[in-house]
Amino acid sequence: MTMTSIFTVLVSQDRPDLLWRTVKTYTQTKDEGCELLIMDNASGRETLVLLDRIHEMGLARVILRRTNPYPGSATNEGWSHAPPDAAYLHRSDNDIEYLSGWPEVVR
Repeated sequence: MTMTSIFTVLVSQDRPDLLWRTVKTYTQTKDEGCELLIMDNASGRETLVLLDRIHEMGLARVILRRTNPYPGSATNEGWSHAPPDAAYLHRSDNDIEYLSGWPEVVR
């Protein structure tokens, strides 16, 4: 069993092209101890279709919210789903491009 050392909550609200880039670069550059949860704040159909695809591909867990409150609210709710062995809580937005080596910078 692998310990989750970095638990990332990605707050999303539409912008599916940027969201896909963020998820893709996260999964391409993360290491074994990273886990991603997407908290979606009431996105439209195009983003919801993408979120279904991301979930089905096993790239991230997804929680759909019916409202779009302050992003800190979504972050805190997401962090409440962190596994007990998570050493670091990390927040992301849906417009970030992850670069190689980012987990070592967070740690």
